[in-house]
Amino acid sequence: MGVRIIEHVFRSYQYVLHPTARQRRALEHMLAVQCEAYNAGLEERREAFKRGIHVHRFDQFAQLKAPPRIKARLHAIRGDGGTGR
Repeated sequence: MGVRIIEHVFRSYQYVLHPTARQRRALEHMLAVQCEAYNAGLEERREAFKRGIHVHRFDQFAQLKAPPRIKARLHAIRGDGGTGR
């Protein structure tokens, strides 16, 4: 039996976008909502760490279903009116 070396190859692609003014506003809004969600999750983990509590990412994923403010903003971006379709 020999030593087996597994190599992972990661490829990345860059796409140049030329959004319309409306699409640019939607992309900027989406970025702002995602930054807000990320920062809220990071703050939660930092506060939990200070108290000696471990917060797993899957615990945080489960909470994403709950925040109505963020959920409403995501539905507004998608334009589905909260139906998820």
